[in-house]
Amino acid sequence: MSSQNELSIRMRMALTILSPIYRCWMASTRIRWVCTDRLAAHISSGKPTIFALWHEALGTTLYTQRNTGFVAMVSQHQDGEILATIMRSYGMGTVRGSTTRGGTSALREMVRLAQSGVPLAITPDGPKGPRRVAQPGTVEIARRSGAVIVPMAPTYRPVYRFRSWDRLAFPWLCARGLILYGEPIEISKESEPRLATAKLQDGLDRVMERANIDFDQLWASGARRGPHPRRAVEIA
Repeated sequence: MSSQNELSIRMRMALTILSPIYRCWMASTRIRWVCTDRLAAHISSGKPTIFALWHEALGTTLYTQRNTGFVAMVSQHQDGEILATIMRSYGMGTVRGSTTRGGTSALREMVRLAQSGVPLAITPDGPKGPRRVAQPGTVEIARRSGAVIVPMAPTYRPVYRFRSWDRLAFPWLCARGLILYGEPIEISKESEPRLATAKLQDGLDRVMERANIDFDQLWASGARRGPHPRRAVEIA
């Protein structure tokens, strides 16, 4: 048996053990959602939408957006395969590719899915940073598909941050969680990529700042359920 197969078996065993622990841990978190009625109606309508959030929120988004049919772009490398497997188990889909490998075909597929009404989840600073610096890929998909970009700010108190490049955030047991939605960003086909990316950067910075400054007030006023309808995964 090759070492690669052994690693694959070990990883599958680890995921089998860790998954119920992760679910129970996240279930202890008291999550509140803050989204305007207008935006909630847009989300429910199934219109082309890209939900943008920083890479550091990936660890909790798997749970909070489970069974929503979100589709994300995941690299074709081994770590991407691990993430894709986890995402499928939480009712999400993936398009395999990155900016360096399989990027062109993956971009076209993401555009097609957005146009068909499949909700996309994109981390504009992924997959390797710099942290909280938006890259142009998100606005390019929006420009080609006509989808609006909705900034999201998942925020937790208290929270632990790993020493990874993105400072991956993970809540402590029984923490409070806030998922704040920012104002939708429209990107036209004529938009200049650099300016559109700056617009996305500003939108994400603003929603994160508000979530941190007004956390207590927003959490107290938030809903106990998110605005996303449950839906089947469109692509694996």
